[in-house]
Amino acid sequence: MRQKARRVRGAFLMVMLGALIATDRAAAAGDRSAEPRSEIRLGTMLAQFGSDLRLDGAGGVGSNLDLEDRLGMNKDVTDFRLDLRYRMTPRQRLDLSYYELSRSGRRVTDRILTIGDRVFDIGTDLESEFDTSIYKLAYMWSFRQDEDWEVAGSFGIFALDAAFSARGQLLGSPQIERERATSVFPLPVFGVHATRHFGDAWTINGDLQYFGVEINDIDGSILDARLTVDWMFRPHIGVFAGLNYVGFRVNSGDSDLSGKVRYEYTSALAGIKLVL
Repeated sequence: MRQKARRVRGAFLMVMLGALIATDRAAAAGDRSAEPRSEIRLGTMLAQFGSDLRLDGAGGVGSNLDLEDRLGMNKDVTDFRLDLRYRMTPRQRLDLSYYELSRSGRRVTDRILTIGDRVFDIGTDLESEFDTSIYKLAYMWSFRQDEDWEVAGSFGIFALDAAFSARGQLLGSPQIERERATSVFPLPVFGVHATRHFGDAWTINGDLQYFGVEINDIDGSILDARLTVDWMFRPHIGVFAGLNYVGFRVNSGDSDLSGKVRYEYTSALAGIKLVL
């Protein structure tokens, strides 16, 4: 099921990419800000995690799980990232980002753990997986544009598609316990974005997006900050490197998914940039 979903996402991204290329217009004469262009960033990211999870069940509150220390999940993950930008007018643009981060771990439990509706006793050989897909879509409007600076405000959606599973077997026992939970956490975000130009080849880009909400049984927040340095060594081809921090927290008492998630990482970014 997860592989099928990934194929659908891949097809969606290819359609989006084709639409951007097909609808891209020739650059207008004049200064940099008057050029509606498409931009594609394809790179790799090395993320270092700190994350907690609690899944409640029908029987009560679950155990608070430090995924790295308690479940043995790897703290460092390397994966790809795709960012698309389409400038509709000199001051308006759309940004789309997509990436996946998957982790797994294995530990023999030294305490009783309650995960959802399952109880894993001391001495259980516990295997776990936590797969996440991140989607970001933002509309931006530039309120300052000149030869040196472009500064824009934005609003959009940050969506975290998460799937957690645990499989445990008590040492010496033939019985296997399993628990699995999936959910999509969409949050609106508001942000500010700034680009500083140093001639035609070098730019420094900063992005900051945030949102916090407390409605009924759901309390959540998202902070997404990114800083990159770009070098265009050819008119349409360049490279970039930078850092990205994401902090996502949600505490839910909803009947469909009761529990708590803290999903936090800092990642190094590097890749290639194409301007069409």
